[in-house]
Amino acid sequence: YNTFSSAYTILALDAVATLAEKQPGQTLALSEILRDNKSRPLVLPPGLLPKVAFSSEAAQLQFANSSNLAAYYVVNESGFDRKLPDKVIKSGLEILREFTDLAGKPVKVVKLGQELQVHLRFRAIDRQTIHDVALVDLLPGGFEVVLEPKAEATRPLYNDRSDMSDEYAEGEEGDGDGEGEYMARGRADSVSDWSSPLGTSHSGWQPDYADVREDRVVIYGSVGSDAQEFVYRIRATNAGTFVVPPAFGESMYERDVQARSLSDKLTVEK
Repeated sequence: YNTFSSAYTILALDAVATLAEKQPGQTLALSEILRDNKSRPLVLPPGLLPKVAFSSEAAQLQFANSSNLAAYYVVNESGFDRKLPDKVIKSGLEILREFTDLAGKPVKVVKLGQELQVHLRFRAIDRQTIHDVALVDLLPGGFEVVLEPKAEATRPLYNDRSDMSDEYAEGEEGDGDGEGEYMARGRADSVSDWSSPLGTSHSGWQPDYADVREDRVVIYGSVGSDAQEFVYRIRATNAGTFVVPPAFGESMYERDVQARSLSDKLTVEK
């Protein structure tokens, strides 16, 4: 989903709801087809958006609609892959990941409490720039993100006059009373207060925004055709051998632009 498809979906649901309210009673039916081809009906609760769970025994779902009004359905599943992916994905975008110690040496086995550097390397393929990219790095179990001091990661959004809009650039040349210049500087200062909560001085790329969650790091920005690198730190908090899910990236507005690295393993010793 993206902001455009979500907005249109909301409009469509509102239009369908307006028509559905005029329908007499329940017109929808749902059954799950089991692996032995037997059918088991699922009771839909009343309402415009009935929701019901189907069992893990279901091989297919069968929908029925006795109304002339078109109906739509969404199926949600949650869980994890039993088999780790053995192939990378390179569809307009490439992403690689490596774990090193603080000296930059690749590691697979670390000590409890030790800090590691996570190196995310990525580039656009067959184009100069991909704007609005989301890079998602799921953390291995037993690790936590090490946040950076705010001052280290500050990055102004307006680096020079070419970064300002025409409105503010022209205002700087105003009537000579300094008002236009004050507006331009005031805007630049107000939008440069944001600092990335992660990212070390070894990073050659700075995100437009970064979201640190309990189980993952999500960074947003533009990716160029030259290889770029973002480095952040994690700390081992539990002993054991942990599977590291692949790093993933995709354009927020071009669904066919995506990339995935391979999974990995890390061992934390006491």
